Amino acid sequence: MKKKPRLVDAVLLLIGTLLMFSPPSDPDFGWHYKYGEYFFKFGHLLTENIFSYTYTDYVWVNSYWLFELILFITHSILGSFIPTLILSFTASFICLKLVRKVAQNEIAVYLSYVFLMGMLGSYGVTIRPHFYSSLFTLFMLYALIFEPKLKKYLPFVYLFWVNLHAEFVIGLFMLGSHTLFTAVQKLRKGEKLTEIAKDFIVPAACAVVTLINPNGLGLHITLFKELTLPVKNYVQEWSHFDTSSVEKYVTYVFLLSVSLVGGFVLRKKAGLWYFLLAIFFAVFSIKASYMIRVMFIFSFYGFLYGLDHFFTKLMNFLDEHNQLIIKRFVKYSYVASLIVVLVNGSWKIIQASDIKYWSKESKYPYDAVVYLKQNPIRGRMLNAYNWGGYLIWQYPERQTFIDGRMTSWREDGKYFMEDYYKISQPETLNFYVEKYLITWVFDHPKSKLSRYLTQRNDLWEEYYRDDISVIFIKKSSKPKPYELLENVN
Repeated sequence: MKKKPRLVDAVLLLIGTLLMFSPPSDPDFGWHYKYGEYFFKFGHLLTENIFSYTYTDYVWVNSYWLFELILFITHSILGSFIPTLILSFTASFICLKLVRKVAQNEIAVYLSYVFLMGMLGSYGVTIRPHFYSSLFTLFMLYALIFEPKLKKYLPFVYLFWVNLHAEFVIGLFMLGSHTLFTAVQKLRKGEKLTEIAKDFIVPAACAVVTLINPNGLGLHITLFKELTLPVKNYVQEWSHFDTSSVEKYVTYVFLLSVSLVGGFVLRKKAGLWYFLLAIFFAVFSIKASYMIRVMFIFSFYGFLYGLDHFFTKLMNFLDEHNQLIIKRFVKYSYVASLIVVLVNGSWKIIQASDIKYWSKESKYPYDAVVYLKQNPIRGRMLNAYNWGGYLIWQYPERQTFIDGRMTSWREDGKYFMEDYYKISQPETLNFYVEKYLITWVFDHPKSKLSRYLTQRNDLWEEYYRDDISVIFIKKSSKPKPYELLENVN
């Protein structure tokens, strides 16, 4: 079971690549793309808010600029299919190499690798900046726990990480925790302070290089302020994990158990800090579903390490006949997994090759946007929050009311997201309609706001409807008759 045939690795790479592949359906993909386009065209970062007519004076600290530039260049030249395929294969290759470095038992390699790829694929990381954070975290933890000589490369990792994704802050927290616990251990053993101080050189360098970003220390200050924002509860990935069904509840409990057991298993080799941080991330995952991916990636090596030891001992304990049964079972599992991911991956590839397919599958208003381009509406729209990024990208003729950038934006002490979730209330809606001169609403057919506007047919008239979207026009601003207009915001 310790052999590593090339055919097995080729099959695993194919499985991992297809599990990771995803069409560009993330709600924030669109505005990331447009920020990258702006940088490519003008040669400098976009700091002003030109995509929405609300908060026009807001200066945003963007921690994704390098990711956005890469995203725009690759997708504008190669389309949506090839860049995602390249990233999927790259992540699969790197992860398989790391798994092979830690585990020797083929069953452990197979189970842990497929589990890791499936987990990352479920978060669509190949079209999000989370891609880089996930791989950087896995590399850093491998260097800290299994290959200390690789620690010298971490400052170079952080130099890129700080300009790709804000999750570098969590990486610094992991690195700092490891460094402090290691220092305390050495102090207790009576080692010299000069020797202990050497352990702080690389972490200090990692922290210093994160200042090399367009916003300098301002990025760190902004991210620190955003950590405790109450409005993050209004964003799905920062709210509690959805355990409304038995399947979802069991899934979360399973991931939580895997992470805690993994942290416990690896505590002797990695140190107590590893187990304590596994508990820390597990606790935070209860409050914010965003942390589930972080929790799992952090505890992954513990999970892998435990599986490797368990199956190695099991195979040594069994006789040849039972060993053969398990080997055949693993072989058939490879084939079954490959068939499943080929079918599912083929469907995702077909989706990614046609924007109409993945837009409708992801419940984006593709048909409505096509209709609006042919039949423009006068004035400003009030759009659904999770469509903001898509509209910035696919319907740039109109500025948005709200989009994914605005989770932490506030004015006069009020968070925009907090008010947005009250917008179906008459007083809140009327306030924004008057303040921003809103003349039409673009929303989900079954939203609270849409139901309210349907009832208020004395003030609002339905202009367009399909299974995914509905458009209402304020009667006092309705063109008579409807006319094709120039692009006016």
